[in-house]
Amino acid sequence: ILEEKGLAEKQNQWDREWVEREKKMAGLSSRLDFLQSLIDHFEGYTRAVQDLLRLSSKNPDLSSRMRGTLASQVEVYPPYENAIDAALGGSLQNIVVPSQGDGKFLMDLLKKENIGRVTFLPMDKIQGKVPVSSADQRILCNGVDALTYAKDLRPIIEHFLSNTVIVRDLSDAIFLSKSLRGVRMITLDGEIINSWGSMVGGKIFHRNEASLINRQTQKRKLEEEIHRLENEKKLAFAVQKQIEEKKEGNKKAFLIRNQELEKARAEVEECKAKELDLLS
Repeated sequence: ILEEKGLAEKQNQWDREWVEREKKMAGLSSRLDFLQSLIDHFEGYTRAVQDLLRLSSKNPDLSSRMRGTLASQVEVYPPYENAIDAALGGSLQNIVVPSQGDGKFLMDLLKKENIGRVTFLPMDKIQGKVPVSSADQRILCNGVDALTYAKDLRPIIEHFLSNTVIVRDLSDAIFLSKSLRGVRMITLDGEIINSWGSMVGGKIFHRNEASLINRQTQKRKLEEEIHRLENEKKLAFAVQKQIEEKKEGNKKAFLIRNQELEKARAEVEECKAKELDLLS
């Protein structure tokens, strides 16, 4: 009886964990589908960038002239996503190209196809700058060090972020702006004090509520989590099989014990009947 109670408790726990796991997998799968749709349809980019990316996806010669958008070429370390999103802003939609010649070719194509304006970043032309450094503990890092990218993109990243430092909050940014002249301060929430003194704040809105930052990273993490849960399901099936086999074994053992008990009772009754015959 105690063993049967233990098996019932294990079954109830298994059922609860199964329901929770299925809910979590459904939520993750939904987020993955949404994110994949954003990636496939280039959602969040301007119409001109979308049109150019669609053309390049169908034309290998055209795609060979493009490295991709700046957003697709970097991966931002947590917790700097909001800061880098604010720092790069519309530049995330710029198209990285190997050379000025590729940029000219693509600009001619824009005119020919009547596509809107797009900014190109030729890797053979843009020069980097030495990143600003300071020993002040309020500075978390220079913007250049808040993300990872291919080595040959370093000059472009430096062009945009070498003069940017990331701080924890607006109070630190205001304090540092009094001593660090000509440096842009950005908080972890994406608030900005520009090098010339202007301040930018408020909520950052994105089309479809999805940033261009780290889309492939998010996709990979979702796929890894779904894969982990699928492995858990396989293990759960194995546990359920063990529970069922144990329950089935107990059921058979119970039937055998009942049969043996009935046989013993029958033998007792038979002995009593023989005893009565002898006495009579």
